[in-house]
Amino acid sequence: MQVSQKSKETFDACRFCWMCHHICPIGNATGHERNTARARALSLSLVERGGLALDEEVSSNLYECALCSGCAHDCITGWDPTKFTKEARLAAALEGVLPPYINTLLDNLADHGTPYGQVALDGALAEAIAALPKEADVLLFLGADARALYPAGALNAMRLLTAAGISFTVLENEPDDAYASNFLIGAAEETRAAMKRANDAFAPFKTIVCYDGTDAAAFLREGKEWGVVTANVVTFPTYIASLIKQGKLSPKKGKTVYTIQDCAYIARELDDDQSIRTVVDALGERREMLVSGKATMLGGQALMATYMADVIAKVGARRMHEAVIAGAETVVTESVGEYLALSAAAPAGVKVVTLEEAVLSCL
Repeated sequence: MQVSQKSKETFDACRFCWMCHHICPIGNATGHERNTARARALSLSLVERGGLALDEEVSSNLYECALCSGCAHDCITGWDPTKFTKEARLAAALEGVLPPYINTLLDNLADHGTPYGQVALDGALAEAIAALPKEADVLLFLGADARALYPAGALNAMRLLTAAGISFTVLENEPDDAYASNFLIGAAEETRAAMKRANDAFAPFKTIVCYDGTDAAAFLREGKEWGVVTANVVTFPTYIASLIKQGKLSPKKGKTVYTIQDCAYIARELDDDQSIRTVVDALGERREMLVSGKATMLGGQALMATYMADVIAKVGARRMHEAVIAGAETVVTESVGEYLALSAAAPAGVKVVTLEEAVLSCL
């Protein structure tokens, strides 16, 4: 198995440790030990020692991890199980032992530029994109999740930028955002090439606003680390917070009580749990869940929902239960996957809204 020495050391450090056992959203949802970082490290350690084959059964377990980094954040000794999981996924791909459902997603990416296959763009969204100027300083990058699974959110994001008086555009045919390939096979050449194609498409624009936190994290972390993303990429919450600070958006602060569902990829991978709070604090009262900010628990994941729908539904339901315990009235999300999972699990009396929807309601 082709993994780094650091990953091999992490296998051994994690395989008998239960420190992060309680924080894994997938393990909590399934109740299965195999879904914990410890169990994954133990199996990979056995593979490394020759006691277990790296086959489809082992590789399928690698894809039961959301790569949310909750385990790494909670580890006081500094180990990062998400890194060895991504390296092992790439190793499984190189050895040709990926689960069939992962190969299907990768085939969709190769053939259609999106893991969801050939999906016709929503008519209203297509019409709104066509009406935008072809040239602008700001590019709103919607991402595959929004375009394929939640076009209403994409439309609302566009309406919000229009309300702020921003001259922006959206590409009719967006390049593969590389988040999916980064999630599925990590630092493969295909992932780097996808990020470079996206960066090339970003060249005419001064600012790239990533609507979905998953895309932003891929560009701003791996893309920057690998030196293939040089564009000025910002997250949607960061950009909206800046528009409020500049007075380009002036929401009326009301009495609505908001509870934030932090996108783990923004809060932990990008070290930013404040931008969304700056926005929400301009809208109304904030009531936090017990576990929030950089310690947040995942609330959903769109890509995993294609092959673990029942589990992701449980992840959303568990997180919504935690929101209800906190007395949440309106839950605000900053990723499409979490909006979809949490809104599906929301009980009567609790609303789930996207960030742009929350702001639009206060203008």
